[in-house]
Amino acid sequence: MTTIPQGQPRRRNLVGWLPFIRHYIEMVLAMAIGMFALMPLWTVALQATGAPHLLDHAEPMALAMATDMAIGMGAWMAFRRHGWRDIAEMTAAMYLPFVIFFPVTLAGAMTSGALMVAGHALMLAAMLAVMLRRRDHYGYSRAARPVVLSVVRRASAGLGSARPSMAKEA
Repeated sequence: MTTIPQGQPRRRNLVGWLPFIRHYIEMVLAMAIGMFALMPLWTVALQATGAPHLLDHAEPMALAMATDMAIGMGAWMAFRRHGWRDIAEMTAAMYLPFVIFFPVTLAGAMTSGALMVAGHALMLAAMLAVMLRRRDHYGYSRAARPVVLSVVRRASAGLGSARPSMAKEA
């Protein structure tokens, strides 16, 4: 057992951060999947209501994208057994960076393209800040949902018990 001398900083290795990094990447991927999977639904719905032009404006487009990303990320977080509070915090971290830029874009001081770039960059930083604030929560490995595990166990147990009986009959 090694001891750290008094006053020396404790080294943290990358291995301790891997679950945290994996979780962040998983959430970003879930958000991207949500955005790409659900955005066509907005287009179809707005065309059906006769208002496809609404997505031409930066603010409604940003809200639609944030909603799509929040649904994808929230579904993944729920699957990974996070509570509603955790999902709500991450959802707020996704909407607020866009919303704070709305007055600037509405005043004409920021283009819609700049809103999208700045909003996404600030959103990723805000999500990271939420995760770092509660690193103990986000920094450990989570097992899959118990229901999924129990179904897999039952299925494998059923297959295992069915094989010997079939062998006896043959």
